[in-house]
Amino acid sequence: MKNLESLKGHHNSTKLETTDLSAVPSVEEQGRSQGSGSGESNNNWSWRSFSWQGMVLGGVLAFSVYNFWKAVENRAKSREYKALEQLKSNLKKLSEECSDNNTTIEKLWQNMSASSFIKMLLDDIKKNYNSDPSTLAKILSDLEVNYLVYIIASYCNNYLYKCGHTGREEVRAELEFARELLASKCNQTLDDLNAAALRGHPNFSELYIQITHILGRTFLYRDNTEADIENGIRYFEEVCSFGEQYQQMGGQKLFYLLLSARNIGFMKLCQAEFRENEPIDEPTCSTKKASLRSVIEEFKQLKQDAEEYTEFTFKDGELTRETIIPANDAYNRLECAQRIMVCYYNLFLYGAREDELADDMREIKDLIGTKHTEEHSMAADIAHLRQTNLKKYADILNMFAKLWSALEGLALPEEVVDMHVNELREIIIGQVDSKLTSREEILQVAKDMSVKGSFPNLEALELLESCNSDQFEQLVDDETPLAGEGESA
Repeated sequence: MKNLESLKGHHNSTKLETTDLSAVPSVEEQGRSQGSGSGESNNNWSWRSFSWQGMVLGGVLAFSVYNFWKAVENRAKSREYKALEQLKSNLKKLSEECSDNNTTIEKLWQNMSASSFIKMLLDDIKKNYNSDPSTLAKILSDLEVNYLVYIIASYCNNYLYKCGHTGREEVRAELEFARELLASKCNQTLDDLNAAALRGHPNFSELYIQITHILGRTFLYRDNTEADIENGIRYFEEVCSFGEQYQQMGGQKLFYLLLSARNIGFMKLCQAEFRENEPIDEPTCSTKKASLRSVIEEFKQLKQDAEEYTEFTFKDGELTRETIIPANDAYNRLECAQRIMVCYYNLFLYGAREDELADDMREIKDLIGTKHTEEHSMAADIAHLRQTNLKKYADILNMFAKLWSALEGLALPEEVVDMHVNELREIIIGQVDSKLTSREEILQVAKDMSVKGSFPNLEALELLESCNSDQFEQLVDDETPLAGEGESA
């Protein structure tokens, strides 16, 4: 018994290392547990496999997207490349088909036929390059810039000749674009541009001077304000400044220096011309008459200028140069003679005594008659002009008709006025068409000549109206475009 109790006590005092079977799962539970463990292992493998496949598919998709956008980009670049190559081809082609000179009928028609294509080209440039000269400067070569600037010069020259003051705003925008393009190609702004920078690029100096001269011409209209006249003079003076610097660096004396000097004289004439509604006192009248006589002297010198100037034409990527002596150039002689007549027309509007008129008429007859040149009479020049430039011929006739009107407006005996008018008519048109004996007939011919030249002259129609011609209503065609003033050289 003791042994049993002792054993019992021993059992109670000793902690046996036993396993709690209740914590051991049954066979079914073990099976489920084992099955569950096997499923997790399979699922982990499946997700890893899917993740790897997703990465592969994602990479393939990304590569496909990259290739797609690369193809789109390449196609866009290909289109841009083709468009740029087409632009370059068009520039070369159009530069060969246009001319910056409107002094002959052939060149006028040449420019008219090319003008619509040039307009399309300029519109495409604005659309594709946002009218940004700096962008074009980066993608066009010097030669291609030459082409484009020359095309713009030709287009604007022709547009001004055809449309006059109605087209000046559009023309100014195109010309400023061309000037900025040349400056951008020189890595400068217009404010910083100098003759040395232009000289570093072939033909840039000549083209910049030409473009700036045409820009100045957009201010050569009678409805200009004082500010317009000042702007015109500023551009012409810039031409003279760049031209003189160009000469100092070894360049030739460009014909545009003569043209700009001639136009500065015309601007001064505009400042001094008679205005009907402007009150004129004696001191002002004397000042303006003195200014007009000063301008007359300037045109006399330009008309008789025997120096050599260089006129250029851009063809096949190069400038073709021609030497011109103003005194030997019929167009220059007539242009200066016409401006001299304009000056005297304004002088007569300010009034003249009979003795003053006698002196002035003697001077006019010398300048356009016996002293027109030693070798050429004005009538001979006009006869030549009638064959080559109908609009300028019409301008001369218009000016004579206006001078005639101014003489009749003077408080002088009728026989004195008639004598002077007949002498002038004989000098100017007598040898060309002796049948023209009245202002109406002269203006009718002026209108016919300008219409025949496809540039109807507004002034001829206005003067015809002022003559109160019975035929005036039949002469005016409302659908005919009207041309303004402006030189064609």
